[in-house]
Amino acid sequence: MKKILVSLFIVLSFSHATVLPENTVAVVNGTAIIQEELNYTVEKLLPRISFHTNLKKAKTDELIKKALDELININIFYTYGLSQGFKPKQEDLDTRKKELLKAANNSRAQLDIYFQKKRTSFDLYMHAFKKELVLAQVYEKNIKSVPTEKELKEYYKNNKHKFKMPERINIKMIYIKNNPMDPIGNKKAKKKADEALAKIKSGTSFEEVAEKYSSDRSRVKGGNLGFMHKGQITASIEEEVFKMKPGELSEVMERGLGCYIVEVIEKGEAKQLPFSKIKDNLKKDLQTKEEKIKRDELLEKLKKKAKIIK
Repeated sequence: MKKILVSLFIVLSFSHATVLPENTVAVVNGTAIIQEELNYTVEKLLPRISFHTNLKKAKTDELIKKALDELININIFYTYGLSQGFKPKQEDLDTRKKELLKAANNSRAQLDIYFQKKRTSFDLYMHAFKKELVLAQVYEKNIKSVPTEKELKEYYKNNKHKFKMPERINIKMIYIKNNPMDPIGNKKAKKKADEALAKIKSGTSFEEVAEKYSSDRSRVKGGNLGFMHKGQITASIEEEVFKMKPGELSEVMERGLGCYIVEVIEKGEAKQLPFSKIKDNLKKDLQTKEEKIKRDELLEKLKKKAKIIK
């Protein structure tokens, strides 16, 4: 979550400028947001070609507003961090510079060319990195939330219904598509399906028949679809398939768009997932939710005091 939050905060902007740049589009607590920064953020919201050629003015204006609002929120957090005395460590800045130069064969000229291609500059990048370090401290001090073992177990106990594995079935399938443009397409599909089923019953492996006859892309895996639960299998055959037993081979099932042949490998009953299995994912989910709440609450509080000009 820390990486996600920090990456959200990374922007290219000038901070606490005595004289604001001419291309300033907004100011947050004395920090200028410049036009290039706004353009960059808009481009991240939508591919550039779509932005320039396919959007109506109303949609373009909406995107610009969304990008500017995002930048304002970011700078609210950043200026708050500065007010709390959060500062980047010089050793972190020096390390990042060395890493960048090393990647550019220790050539500042190559480094500048690289950033030009990225539509930014080395200086603006380093300014953004300084900001990233400040915002990481805002996250650590004000937003980071790690659920305790007790909290995780309590949540699991009160929400067991959310941690159940549904009934599932491991199947192999052959699907023979019907050509709707052919008046007798359904008959041709049925004939082909009957031929495929006969080969399986005569001893040819399901996988070999699937590879030769099936229209489904699973044919490259011998028709093996793996474990699936209700809602994942074609609706028109799902009920019938779930009634089958392990090792059972279906007859040809004719449906509107084609014919199906299914073999059941194994079935898994619905079961309760133990705490040990879901603990890590649950921890991430609860942490994400709690941190979003804390972030939103802090932002709302800071916005009331922020001096914003746009």
